[in-house]
Order: sequence, then structure tokens, then C-alpha cells
Amino acid sequence: MKRKRESFPSVEDMSGDAVAETPEDRDWSEGYSETWDYVAASRCEECGEIVMGVREGDYPTHAEAVRDNPPPDADEDAPECTCEGNVSGASPPMMSYLYRLPRVHDAEAAARAIVDLPLCIVTDGEGEIAGMALTGGGMDLSWEICEAYMRLGSLPPTHFRLPAMCGRGVSPKDRWIAEGCKRSIKVQIGWFEHGKEDIDRALAFGRRYEREAKARQKAAKAERAEVRS
Repeated sequence: MKRKRESFPSVEDMSGDAVAETPEDRDWSEGYSETWDYVAASRCEECGEIVMGVREGDYPTHAEAVRDNPPPDADEDAPECTCEGNVSGASPPMMSYLYRLPRVHDAEAAARAIVDLPLCIVTDGEGEIAGMALTGGGMDLSWEICEAYMRLGSLPPTHFRLPAMCGRGVSPKDRWIAEGCKRSIKVQIGWFEHGKEDIDRALAFGRRYEREAKARQKAAKAERAEVRS
């Protein structure tokens, strides 16, 4: 059977709200459950369905995970999950950075969107979304971070530079990520150009005001001279 080709959202329709974001230093070794928590999704190893609520160190069956952490909007009349595939626990933040997500407000939906990436959603002490964080490291994961932003509807921050790596940059997905990064740069260039135009307008206003002030002074001087004569 011919495999269905994966489609990707247009980068032209993505928000530019995260383009200027930069990573924030965070120490994930302290404050857990008091000043921060995390929301992450896992996949069933048997059926591939996304499962929520399985924490690091746990390895329940799909059926056990659903029974212990039923979705809040679960249909009571829906058939009971009987899948015996295992679900690996989702890892917490590992690397000491937080990546802000200005437009994301639903932590579970965001976690589902990035389920196959080495990142999780981080919430603050009030349960509000603070951003996302890496759950693994050991190599440059800029490709994955940029993809996560795009999976969540935002153009990736221009802070990130896609590294040249074996096996990356060839697939349709990687070309989509690259287009998103180039679009981010284009958006930021537009901001810089507008900023330059603002400076030019300020300078032009200053010159015009100076000319008009001198013209008023000259006119006033001429008027006083005419009165004296």
C-alpha cells in the first residue's frame, strides 16, 4: 500500500510572536511541583495512540494508563481501552533552558502536538504555561526545537541556527522546518526595516521642525522691524 505523504502547515500562516524569543536559564533541579511542573505526552508502543499522564519511571499498559488517568472529556459510553501495549513515562525537563511560548494556552494540546519530540511543556506554580524545555540532550537539538515551535503554530526564534548534520535537511519535514526558519528571518528583517524607517522619520521631523522654527523666528524678526519703522 502506498504510504500517505505527510502534509505540513504553511509557514506563511504561522504567527511571528516567538521570532525574537531567546532561551532563558533555568535550574530544573529545584522547585518541582512548587514553582514549576511539566506536561508531556507519550505514545502506546502497540497502537501508537497518544496517552497523557504517564510520568517518568512508569511503564504501564495502555489500558492501565487510561484507567489510572482518564481524559477529563472522556465519553462514559465509549468502549473501554483494552490495548496491552506498553507506554513509556514522559520525561521531565533535563537541559537548563526554558523556551517561551507566547501564543500557547492549552498545555495538554501543546504536549500532544510535540509528542514525538524531545521536549515537554512547562507550567509555573499557578498552572499557567511558562514554555517548553528539552527532555534530552547530548547533541545540538535546534532542528527539534524549531520543529516544536512550528508544530505549535509559531515561526521559530531566529536565535536558533539549524546545524549541518548527517541525515538532516533532506526530508520534506526538514525542508519545511528550514522554510520556517527563513520566514522568521524575513519577518525580523521587516521589523528592522520598519525600525530604520521610524528613525528616519524622527530625523526628518527634527529637521522640519528646525526649519519651521527658524522661519517663524525670521518672520517675527521682520514683523518687529516693520513695526519699529
